[in-house]
Amino acid sequence: MSSPAFDLTRLFGTGLPDPSPRFAGFPEFNFIGGHNDPEHIPIEGLIEAAASVLRREGASLAMYISGAGRRVTRGCAISSPTSSSATAVSTAGATTS
Repeated sequence: MSSPAFDLTRLFGTGLPDPSPRFAGFPEFNFIGGHNDPEHIPIEGLIEAAASVLRREGASLAMYISGAGRRVTRGCAISSPTSSSATAVSTAGATTS
């Protein structure tokens, strides 16, 4: 037993724009985020920073004793919720509770 084909085109709206073309790869110059020049990524600095934080606070990184998260992280999250630009947040003197 065969069933009739579904005609889904009747469900589409009228006056729609043409579909986007298929992805054909990135252009030669792509300035969208996440496409950094590999030669300018400070890999060693990132490794050192991650290792430093893990050595200092690794055992307690996932501990949320107060229920409100880590104080340093909270400070970063609430420093400027309406700002559209990056804000430097000082963690000097912050505790990890």
